[in-house]
Amino acid sequence: MLDTIGGVETTGYKKCKDLASFEASGKEIWLIRAPRKLDLSQIKTLPVDFTGEGKATLENKGLTFEVRENLQDDGSGLSVLVPADKHTLVSGTSVNRMFTVSETVDLEQKAQTSKRKASDDELEPEVPEEHKKHKKDKKDKKEKRDKKESKDKKDKKDKKEKKEKKHKHK
Repeated sequence: MLDTIGGVETTGYKKCKDLASFEASGKEIWLIRAPRKLDLSQIKTLPVDFTGEGKATLENKGLTFEVRENLQDDGSGLSVLVPADKHTLVSGTSVNRMFTVSETVDLEQKAQTSKRKASDDELEPEVPEEHKKHKKDKKDKKEKRDKKESKDKKDKKDKKEKKEKKHKHK
């Protein structure tokens, strides 16, 4: 069941019970977008390439991620909601920088791994015995059906010929 508020899916969000104070003055606020596959609880530091020329990468649970600053999007129009009191949020300071974390895949390495895996395995994957039996049953049923259809056609043809012979003799 999906949890929604005002038509927006809220699955995966945690309800804030108490809004603590947040002082943003004199601080630079960054918005960091990250995929769900990235376990943020495991991240202690985030590599960032401030020059925009290289790649800042990190590994998490066997996956590789790339961190890039969104230089085209200056974050205008975005602001951090800060608590005005224990139950109310108001627009606080604006976002200074935006970063996107994306999963990266080395296609060449993935292709080599796939080729290696295919050559290690047999060309035809091993099918469990129960699936083989199911296939055999289907094949047997099809053969029976085809045989019956063939017999029915032959019987129909024989009846027609018999009827024609009977009419010729009259």
